[in-house]
Amino acid sequence: MAEPNNNTKARQKIAIVGLGLIGGSIGLAIKKANLGNVSVVGYDRESAAMNKARRVGAVDSTEGSISSAVRDAACVIIAVPVMTARRVMEEIAPHLAEGAVVTDTGSTKLKVMEWAADSLPDHVSFVGGHPMAGKETAGIDGADADLFRDATYCVVPMPDAPDGAVQVVLALVNALGARPWFVDPEEHDRYAAAISHMPMVLANALFTMARDSRAWPELSRMVGPGFKDMTRLASQDPEMQLDIVITNREGIVHWIERMQEELARWKEIAESDEESVFQALYKANLDRDDFILNGPKEPARPGDQNVPGSGEQLADMLFGARMTHRTREITKFFEDRSKSPRRRER
Repeated sequence: MAEPNNNTKARQKIAIVGLGLIGGSIGLAIKKANLGNVSVVGYDRESAAMNKARRVGAVDSTEGSISSAVRDAACVIIAVPVMTARRVMEEIAPHLAEGAVVTDTGSTKLKVMEWAADSLPDHVSFVGGHPMAGKETAGIDGADADLFRDATYCVVPMPDAPDGAVQVVLALVNALGARPWFVDPEEHDRYAAAISHMPMVLANALFTMARDSRAWPELSRMVGPGFKDMTRLASQDPEMQLDIVITNREGIVHWIERMQEELARWKEIAESDEESVFQALYKANLDRDDFILNGPKEPARPGDQNVPGSGEQLADMLFGARMTHRTREITKFFEDRSKSPRRRER
């Protein structure tokens, strides 16, 4: 049998499907990392987005069809609204290279992991992802190479994902300047509902509460930075927000109910004596300042230590993952052949 070609200098293709804020920022970050031996190819259903992505240097090239974009790619990044991800998986499935690593950037993970298991072929590996970063402005025009710097990047591998595929996604996270955090998909959605999705719901609720008031003409004249900051997320892409609610409805409803309880508690506080109001405000102030100054109290998680260093090339990781996949296939072939009744008769 011929020896495998270990030429890690061959250019590895990364395909980004969806060249909006997140996809465009990923492309810019990869290019800024100057990884070498990596070619970034982009695809978007909007030709204007592809043209802009090329102009700003987010991709090396674009393709006119999704099949051409992902063909022969060692890594495919699905950066589209959550509900669109399922269709994308179904479209790319017949065109994915053997041993390719597929990941996504969706804000919810449980449904995405189910779709990946149903839609993607067995000869590829899926590792879910969710960068905890963004802006209220959607589209390639808002893309920023530093969007993910120091942000938490949730990594959600399939149970059977080989270590090589996980390492590819960790190398990508490292190239973006983000911090990987392994999390179960169901756990991810519960936590994201509180930390990421509730701020979106509250921004919409606060704005509509004021906007629907008969006093809005007067209220709007008093709008200052506080109201604008608190309602900023209401300006996010409505399609993206819709997909989040649809795919994480249970988690969002749970935290809305918790918020109703918390608002009822604060109503009681506001109606109580001055000292009680001050104590509640002071405690919230101290707790938030401690979080901002000292960061989260991160629980220990197995595997968090296995993050590729900045000197490791993503191209090498991609090549290694595909070779690992191929080696496992060859090993399984010989194991199956050794168990064959015909072989035992000889």
